[in-house]
Amino acid sequence: MPIRCAPYLLGLCLLLIGCQPERPSAPVGQQMEAPAGPGSGQPHLFAGPGERVGLSWIEPVDSTRDAFQYAAFDGSSWSEPKTVATGTDWFVNWADVPSLRPLPDGRHVAHYLESSGPGVFAYDVRLTQATPDGNWQPAVTPHRDGTPTEHGFVSLLPW
Repeated sequence: MPIRCAPYLLGLCLLLIGCQPERPSAPVGQQMEAPAGPGSGQPHLFAGPGERVGLSWIEPVDSTRDAFQYAAFDGSSWSEPKTVATGTDWFVNWADVPSLRPLPDGRHVAHYLESSGPGVFAYDVRLTQATPDGNWQPAVTPHRDGTPTEHGFVSLLPW
């Protein structure tokens, strides 16, 4: 015996779908200007304690020098940019970007890349940290192999 209720079931399903309560609309985003200046690049978003969000980037200072900068977002606006370090011999590219991480005790740790030889991909990782009052310490190299090769793609996590 053939089943003849299929058209009725389809109609019932469509009716039930149409009777669903209205879904809330998705939150609407807001476009805002980043705190980075003209010619900046290598953006990196980071999260800190208390759901704070920040942005770090590389900004050209002049034709030979770059600055590693960052700013925090308070929910409505960006803080004034602060400088982690400046340099003339950095390895700057689109894929292996510097980063900054706030730590639970109020300090910050950051990394950037410094050229270490004539090869295109000869660069070292440089780590620096700031005290809770914002004073950045001299950078150190966390690896000791002494080779002019690629050292990068760093992940910073509080430990």
